[in-house]
This record gives sequence, C-alpha cells and structure tokens, in this order.
Amino acid sequence: MPAFVPLNVEPPSAAPDIRIELQHGRTLVKVSWSASAAGECAAWLRELLR
Repeated sequence: MPAFVPLNVEPPSAAPDIRIELQHGRTLVKVSWSASAAGECAAWLRELLR
C-alpha cells in the first residue's frame, strides 16, 4: 500500500490577468493587464474607444 505523501500546493492567483483582443480589419491587438490595476485598464480602454 502506498504511503501518504504531503504536497505543497500554491493557491491560485487571486487576481488573474485581464485579456482584451481588439480587431479592426486585418489588425489584431492583444492586451494583457493585471487585474489588480483594473481601474487603469478601464480608463485606458475608455480613452482608446473615444
């Protein structure tokens, strides 16, 4: 019978990245932004879409 082997497991990240993909014609832009800076991401996106 196998013995119990404890493992150290890190908890999942509390703030995953925000991923945005924008396509306009043949141009594709992919942005990855830290979720901890979601407010700054929203402000950037608002300015971009003006």
